[in-house]
Amino acid sequence: MPVLLDNKKVDERKLEEIVGILGLEYRIDHLPNQLSGSQQQRVSISRALINDPSILFTDEPTGNLDSKK
Repeated sequence: MPVLLDNKKVDERKLEEIVGILGLEYRIDHLPNQLSGSQQQRVSISRALINDPSILFTDEPTGNLDSKK
C-alpha cells in the first residue's frame, strides 16, 4: 500500500523475498481480520521494509511474534 500511494510500482521480487523471510507467503491474499496478531505484526514490518528505508525506527517490532515450536 505505501508503494502504491507513492505512485510507484511494486518490486515483485523484493516483495516475494520479504514475504518469504517473514513466513507470510501462504497468507498473501488474506485480509487483516483473517490473520493472527503475529501475522499482522509481520505485515507491518514488511510494509516498512518494502520502501527500502535507509533507517527504520521501531518499538519492540518482534514483541508479539509467535514463537517457533
